[in-house]
Amino acid sequence: MKIFRREDFAYHKVAVVFWQTDENDQPAIVTEPYEKSFTAATVAKELQFFESELIFRVRVKAADGDKTIRLTLAAKDNAAKKFKAAFGDRPEIITVEWTHRHHVQDDEYIPYGEDIAAFLKREIAKPIIRWEDSPQLGYEILPNKYFYRYQPPTPAKELLAEFWKLEKEAEKMLEGLAK
Repeated sequence: MKIFRREDFAYHKVAVVFWQTDENDQPAIVTEPYEKSFTAATVAKELQFFESELIFRVRVKAADGDKTIRLTLAAKDNAAKKFKAAFGDRPEIITVEWTHRHHVQDDEYIPYGEDIAAFLKREIAKPIIRWEDSPQLGYEILPNKYFYRYQPPTPAKELLAEFWKLEKEAEKMLEGLAK
């Protein structure tokens, strides 16, 4: 009989963000539509998060027709100042597209009692931007993990011997019916 403690079924749910790389292990760069509210404050948050160059291509309405403004921000730039210099106080934005390093957000389920930082370092080969542990423990009972005992399959020789034995019994039964 096995006796388990409550903690044996507990895990930490840890939200992890790490940089994605391409097949040559270089930073993966993507260009995509910017779907958040395009303001100086959100751009500053993006710059703080990515800590690398960001390029925004913004189509705005202007008196002389639509035009595209390119805003390039380096990690140490004052985003609010550059934003205001490029767009003024209230730009009429049509579309925004941006180029940035690609990151992956994932949840890891780490057994209770295991060092989270060591687990992440061992299991995720990519440079981790940040991770955040959930304040609550999760619990999950996996019957196969805790209660299953492996039983090797019957060897093929034994199965064939049983098959031929049953085959002979079936032939005898058929002979009895024919008489």
